[in-house]
Order: sequence, then C-alpha cells, then structure tokens
Amino acid sequence: MRTNKSIKEGKKEQIFKLRSYEYSYGQIQKITGFSKASISYHLGEGQKEKCLERNKKFQQGVFRKTMFFVKPARGRRGAYKDNTATRISDIRKKARIFMYGHKGKRKGVYAMHKSKLTYQGGKIWDYLDKIWPGISSKKIEEKTEMQAVNQWTGELDFEDGKPIIFPMVRCKLSGEVVDAEMSNVHCDHIDGNRLNNHPSNFSFVTKRFNALKEQDNYDQLYKNCKKFIEIYEKHKMEVVNDTLNT
Repeated sequence: MRTNKSIKEGKKEQIFKLRSYEYSYGQIQKITGFSKASISYHLGEGQKEKCLERNKKFQQGVFRKTMFFVKPARGRRGAYKDNTATRISDIRKKARIFMYGHKGKRKGVYAMHKSKLTYQGGKIWDYLDKIWPGISSKKIEEKTEMQAVNQWTGELDFEDGKPIIFPMVRCKLSGEVVDAEMSNVHCDHIDGNRLNNHPSNFSFVTKRFNALKEQDNYDQLYKNCKKFIEIYEKHKMEVVNDTLNT
C-alpha cells in the first residue's frame, strides 16, 4: 500500500518513467533524490513481497519493542513525561487517574515531541548490534547463531559454559538469562530519560526490574534499593526479636 507522501510525490510514476528511458538505478537516484531502496522496491522483482514479509516480522517480538525505544509509539503514555510539573498539578492528575482512570490515549503525542528525541534517524540495527554484535536481517532469515554480549562488560556472554544465543540475553539488572522476544522483557532507558534514545542508552531488562527502576538512573536505583534493604533488615530483626521474646 502506497503512503500519502509517495502518492503526492508521484514517486512510483517518476521511477518507472525514468526506467523506461533505460536509466540505471544510480542515475534515477541522482535525478530524483529517492533512495536506492525505494527504487529497488518499485523495480526489483519480488521486492514488494520481500518488503512486506520483512515489515511483518519487524512488527513482532524483539524488533517491535526495540522500535518503541528508537521512535516511541504514537500516544505511548509516559514516553515524553515532563518531570518538572508543579506539585499541585501532579497531585490533581494523580487524583483524577485514581478516581476515573485513563480516558484513552492522547493523539499526536509522538508527532508533537518527535523533534525532542536526542538521537534522530536511528536504525533498529544500531541498537540490536549492541546486544548481538553483527546482527542483520539476513542472518536472522538464515537462522545464523548470534551470541549475546554481557550488557555490563560488552564481552561475549555464557551461561553454564554455553554461549547465550539470540534471542536470549542476560537482563542487565537481575543477571538472569531471558528470552528478549517475551513480553516480560522490556527495553530500558539506562539514564531514565525517555527522550534519550541513543543506542548507548539502550538495554534489555525484565519487566519486574524495569518497573522497580522506572525513570531513575542506576545511581538513583542503587540508593533506593539500599534504603529498602536497610529498613527491611532493621524491621525484620525487630520482628525476629519480638518473636523470640514472646
């Protein structure tokens, strides 16, 4: 299905017209400014079918969740949350949500804030290559084994002496080996800033630890966990002592 932009530009018609004059792909690109991928899509044999199959795959599993990191989905709640809001507005908002719940997703959030993303033009492979070096659509289609790296050290990762192979990865926060395709594995912004979509800020973590971290960075998460451990150990010992004294 053609996009409105393609129809407006008359992309298909221009490409076929120039090709009828026996222009090469490179010449067509130079004249029109269209990418070679677009030209190949219209002129290459079977390219449309291959493109549809590839896009279908990229709408699933690890590719879908990674694309949400690269370019947050339209209307995704909290993707562009501004934490500088005044205290009273935060309280009112929380009260309304508690009382009435969310009234659907806001339209146009992504379009409104797209320019605020710190990394423009990111490709999905920029992110996945950080986890599985050398990953590509060709290797996935050919079912080539791609070993994951440890998200802390960047070195090839092993579990019980065996390499951790795509789509498996070690959660950066819990250390457990998980299947990145599963819904309980999330893409996390390391510094807690959801506008910082640079590949260096990308990681895979389990849902439980992502919920615990929220929009904190690692130092903030560490301090919060430390506070919990201290208060837990203190009151746990008080309960134990009370039990022993009764």
